[in-house]
Amino acid sequence: MLSKTSLVDLHSQHTISNITFLPTGLVKITRDPQSQDPVPYKSSTSITCTPPEDLGNPLWYFKQSTQPSKDITNGSEAKLAYNSQSSTVRITDSTEVWKGTFTCDYKSANSSSAIYRASLDLDVALLPDTVIISEPQFPNCKGPNKQIIITVQCIVSDSTENYMVTWTDNMRSADKPGKSHFLMFKVSLDNGQISYQASRTIFCDEQIEEDKVYCKFQNRLNQTRIFNLTIPIIKHDSKVCPHDGSWPDAKANFTAQRLCESTAVGLQKRECQNNGTYRDVISLCVNRDLSNLLNDAQNLKRGLGIVEKNAKDIFDRLKQSTDDKTINTYANVDASVDVLETMYHASGIQNSTWNETVFP
Repeated sequence: MLSKTSLVDLHSQHTISNITFLPTGLVKITRDPQSQDPVPYKSSTSITCTPPEDLGNPLWYFKQSTQPSKDITNGSEAKLAYNSQSSTVRITDSTEVWKGTFTCDYKSANSSSAIYRASLDLDVALLPDTVIISEPQFPNCKGPNKQIIITVQCIVSDSTENYMVTWTDNMRSADKPGKSHFLMFKVSLDNGQISYQASRTIFCDEQIEEDKVYCKFQNRLNQTRIFNLTIPIIKHDSKVCPHDGSWPDAKANFTAQRLCESTAVGLQKRECQNNGTYRDVISLCVNRDLSNLLNDAQNLKRGLGIVEKNAKDIFDRLKQSTDDKTINTYANVDASVDVLETMYHASGIQNSTWNETVFP
């Protein structure tokens, strides 16, 4: 945990001759709980700034790596509290969103050009969301093959967290030396994600209709998150939907799925019916730019950013996204509606008002 205090001149962007340097340590910044670093995933934590005298209410900012600083205000995950002695920001849900540097700025009572500043880095032990898929999705034991090698992928966003990943299936464990027949490896994907993969063998003479595989992620604090995938096995007497273009042979009463193109996030799904025919494709693919826009709107609702400062940019980007005819799918329309609903709720939380000029 890094703590630092400095005095910053507001006019320094115009002329360096106006910068005034004062002794450091004037504003004290602390975190509660102090003893745990990193803080657990999804835990609550409070950061408090205490000035040497009553300087009024500070402004709070948050910054991640090379990203620009953002205002912190009241939201669904951030709560601000003030009194004459100190100011506190409480984060109720510590995730990757809040892993970064918190800064409080107090204006000097004696100089309008000076700011008393204190900063603190918050480290969070992360856990991922994932998409889990296999290749092949439906191991086919109808033919002469007695053994089929499958590869299961748990795909997550790249992060600084060094996960310990273990694999298990119905009866076997990848973390029991000498008993596992999983071959495990890690692959960096072109879209910036990480694919944790495990290969294993399906034995067609085993009397099972399906297998279930689990990938478990463990972080630095030994918190875990487990994801599972059911792998239906096509047996000699199984009813099958024949492959259709890029859709594989599928076992009846199960759903095939595949990843979206690199310009989108999510999955495409297609149900194999009991009569051995495929239903139409259901696309859950959301345009990547629109997905990023929704995430930005959700951050405003969380309390990361001021609605009045960001509303015009959000709605300009939403208009650009919806002007693209390729976005006219159910998943994209649904995401666009989510952006509007999220902005509505964020505005309510922040008591924000803005006129029609924010709408393009």
